Amino acid sequence: MTLIKFKQLATAVALSIPFIVVGAETTLAGSANYGSIAYSRRTGGMGWSTNYATRKAAERRATRECERYSGSGDCKPVVWVRNACAALATASNRGYGWAWNTRRDRAVQRALVECSKRGRFCKVRRVICPR
Repeated sequence: MTLIKFKQLATAVALSIPFIVVGAETTLAGSANYGSIAYSRRTGGMGWSTNYATRKAAERRATRECERYSGSGDCKPVVWVRNACAALATASNRGYGWAWNTRRDRAVQRALVECSKRGRFCKVRRVICPR
């Protein structure tokens, strides 16, 4: 009788391991939410990404999206974040400013301040908050 209960316990444990592993992967992926904003100074085009597992993947996607719309070849990631907000503001002369913060409003405010150092008539063009 003891041998039967041991086999049942062993089977139950073996069957639950995949669920424990999947749960751990979901938790790990959920805690690493990277995002990025890329910008083309030549055309004013931009691209962005949110909720990627790595910084590199987020920057690559944002750059690809920027190039898709601008076709300029000069798109570059200007800001990346992990579990925070990022903002991009641009000026009439295509100057730009960016910022990040855990609070959306502070990222926006700082991006406008940075943009105003490089141009006039700054507007917030994109805000991302991957979480």
